[in-house]
Amino acid sequence: MSLSKLFSLFAVSTVLASASGAQAEAPAHQCFLSYKPSHVRPYEIERSSDYERHVADKVLAGAHVFIPAEPGLTAEWLRAQLDRRAATARKGAQCPQDVRGARLSVQSGGPGFWVTIASDNQERAEEVLRRAQHVAG
Repeated sequence: MSLSKLFSLFAVSTVLASASGAQAEAPAHQCFLSYKPSHVRPYEIERSSDYERHVADKVLAGAHVFIPAEPGLTAEWLRAQLDRRAATARKGAQCPQDVRGARLSVQSGGPGFWVTIASDNQERAEEVLRRAQHVAG
């Protein structure tokens, strides 16, 4: 076998190995593009439960997902990319931002960005958090 054929076979096997590795990481890449979430926390808001006594309860409204900073990545760019991805949502992808009625915002947060995915519906907020934890897992 010639040296050039040997290099060609090596190149093909390298491409196939990297493609199968990319498939293993598909959930995070599908949901947050090539950005890997490092952690997730519940997104809670206060709602008045007794107006006369000024009592407020914290209720789950979705999830905060942290995306570590990368060179050249800005909150605006991340938001635009996530909006573009949301426009091509796939059924069965199990992405938190694909929950019906979910809203998305991106804020700079020190060494990265907080992506907040929220819903006004309690069951949908729980589903957003569940999916976010699964994707970041």
